Amino acid sequence: MKLSRTELAEALGFAMALLEASRELPDKWGAAREEVTWQEMGWREINGAAGHRAVCKAYPWMPWEPRVNTFHDPDIPPDIQARTRDPWNYPDPELGFHEGDPENHRYVHVVGRWYRFRIMGWAWGREVHHPRFRHRSGVYYYPDRMLRPPETLVPP
Repeated sequence: MKLSRTELAEALGFAMALLEASRELPDKWGAAREEVTWQEMGWREINGAAGHRAVCKAYPWMPWEPRVNTFHDPDIPPDIQARTRDPWNYPDPELGFHEGDPENHRYVHVVGRWYRFRIMGWAWGREVHHPRFRHRSGVYYYPDRMLRPPETLVPP
């Protein structure tokens, strides 16, 4: 899937708002703030916002409604979380899930960067939040081979 220039610009604007809002917040991946440069943090937010936009484009029934500082609320109401991984930084990207993430949400795994993305599939939070998927960092990583096919994601 490829985002248009307009769609990418929307995502970039959203990401910049996220970055500004997150300046004083702890790193969501658990790294000490001094270990994460603003460039890295900005790249994560930009790529995440673009992946979020790609999910909305892939599923026309999902509205593109960027929101800032909503934390455990769904990215896309009523229960969709878009999780984007950059294959250049993560050679074997898997769906990430954090302690405290809502188990009753559907998590869509998106892999890509800038304007090219691929929807890998999706899983319920309760499926991902299992001890066997917990990494030593405390983040849960769910293998792509266990995801439901992208075409099975339907409106609630």
